Amino acid sequence: MGYFHDLQPVASSQYNMTATLTPWNTIKASFISFRQDIHSEPETSMTEFKTSAKIANQIEALKPDRLLKLATTGLIASVYPVTKANIKNGLLFRAELDALPIIEKSDLPYKSTIAGKAHLCGHDGHAVMLLATLKYAIELRDKGLLKSAAHFLFQPAEENGAGAKAVLADSAFDLKPDFTFSLHNIPGVELGKLLIKEGIFTPEVISVIFSIEGYTSHSAQPHLGKNPALVIAEIIAFMEKVHSYTSASKAGLSSLKDGDVVVAPVYIEMGQEDYGISAGKAKVGYTFRTMQPNDFESVKNKLIALAEQLSKKFDIAISLDWDQYFAANVNDSDASQMVEKAFSLANFNIQRITSPFEWGEDFGIITQTFKGAMFGLGSGEKTPPLHNSYYNFPDELLGNGVSAFVSILLQHNELDMKLIKNVFD
Repeated sequence: MGYFHDLQPVASSQYNMTATLTPWNTIKASFISFRQDIHSEPETSMTEFKTSAKIANQIEALKPDRLLKLATTGLIASVYPVTKANIKNGLLFRAELDALPIIEKSDLPYKSTIAGKAHLCGHDGHAVMLLATLKYAIELRDKGLLKSAAHFLFQPAEENGAGAKAVLADSAFDLKPDFTFSLHNIPGVELGKLLIKEGIFTPEVISVIFSIEGYTSHSAQPHLGKNPALVIAEIIAFMEKVHSYTSASKAGLSSLKDGDVVVAPVYIEMGQEDYGISAGKAKVGYTFRTMQPNDFESVKNKLIALAEQLSKKFDIAISLDWDQYFAANVNDSDASQMVEKAFSLANFNIQRITSPFEWGEDFGIITQTFKGAMFGLGSGEKTPPLHNSYYNFPDELLGNGVSAFVSILLQHNELDMKLIKNVFD
């Protein structure tokens, strides 16, 4: 359950097409410092309490028209046009708050101070980009230039696929945006290059857990127990055959296509370090992903059939659990065209990609609820991959992300794209 926090807006000036916005170079140091502060105190999915509080303090200082807290640690800041018309509609921009349960191995002065947790996906950078975009939206409002409402969602729990669903399910969520937008940084791609695509941008993803319940015996008499090892061996062999994707990608791009299935073993738990005991139970975790829902359901049915077959073959109990579902992120045609037009008018470096990325994104729940689009932002050809222990969001990328979001805001409000040049040159 969320609650409303209505804030008093700054008085607006008269409509002025020659207005200027704060140059990025004069404020970027403060946003870089804030990004590094968030990086140093990472919090994982649905525990982003300190991160959320820090961002809420920053938002309140900017004086939006409303600050809504929802989905436990989520935030939505709203900026209204002078007319206060259609304030539940307009644009919704989204970024993520959560970090990963991975050890950071960098020697950065602002590296993670929380054991076993780190911002190794760039959500710290995404959140700060969104915060800076909010600042510019408020400047547009105060200069009388904002014609349509703009909403900024700081979403929890993207990494486990629970956050977007929780936001939309919260009774406090009352928005009906015309369009929604988000971005993700892409290591291996030229810094600042914008990657756009209509249709499927990220695939459907789910995790499956095989739970195998046999019983232990003395290691001298394994035949008197039910050891799950051979079941695991058959699961591994089967899943290797289900995997049908061979990446032909260069840099951080993908070559995923219809019919491909990406399978990854995640963990195996079996037995204990006691050599007198033959193991009695096990868990095996996998993820798989496909472009099309039909392929996705086909793989799920195959795994259900496999569990039944192995259970009969080895006379052992096997159950399946499904976890961390990510709906396919489908970029709407109108939203995609808006993004491409905005980026083209701003003379950004654009690349149109033909294949969706392999990773899942729970922005898919949002784009399947409202018209929207996600785009990629190259974070450098030498930047380590996402979820790598040495990954670090490049601070020089902040301005690129902010300018991309602001260009969409200007395009939607029919404003002169020269404002981008004046701010980010």
